Amino acid sequence: MASPERILVAGGTGGTGRLVVRRLGLLGIPVRILTRGRRRIEGFGAVDVIQGDVLVEADCRRAIDGCGAVICAVGRHKTRWHGPSADGDGVINLAHAAKQAGARSFILVSALGVGDSWQWVPLPAQWLLRLLDLPPLLREKARSEEFVRSSGLAWTILRPGFLHGWRMRSEPVLAVTGRVPGICGRQAVADAAVRCLSAENARGQVLTIADGWLRPWLRDVNLYRLAASWAPW
Repeated sequence: MASPERILVAGGTGGTGRLVVRRLGLLGIPVRILTRGRRRIEGFGAVDVIQGDVLVEADCRRAIDGCGAVICAVGRHKTRWHGPSADGDGVINLAHAAKQAGARSFILVSALGVGDSWQWVPLPAQWLLRLLDLPPLLREKARSEEFVRSSGLAWTILRPGFLHGWRMRSEPVLAVTGRVPGICGRQAVADAAVRCLSAENARGQVLTIADGWLRPWLRDVNLYRLAASWAPW
């Protein structure tokens, strides 16, 4: 039997990325992490590490070499910056490198409120996002989303809302359109991102994601079920 292909996790030392790496490890899938600092990889176990920055195109090319797919959980979450941004230019560099390398899929963890999903953010949450000066960051994410969508890659974009660290208790809720409550655990995002690698119906989809316990309140929303089985972990 052929060995599983290696998956590149960009942002693999962040809150969501760490859970992506953990899930891939539990499934026996080889993992490579692209990180700016090796000191942040303690406790990861047997993973391949490339030290580099998504803002450097050559680092992106080194990281993707030999990997069959990418899960991008990049984000520096700074409301003010100068020059290129990881959420915009960094993701674009990574997607461009993935396309050149012939990666079979590109899973991008974005955010609720990006692009056309802004209309589904409740007004109080919109005011809070403006108060925190987050719209410029959302615009950067929209720019990189647009690049990924037009890149020719087999892509999937996940848009979680407010992220928390509680344990996933049930299968996450996914929706193509509709007003989905912006509450989602990082483990749920990681779970969906990994399942999107093998779900054929995830290709070319922009999916809002929320915690499974919200399902009873989403009866009027167009829910989307991935063609990849869910199991607790």
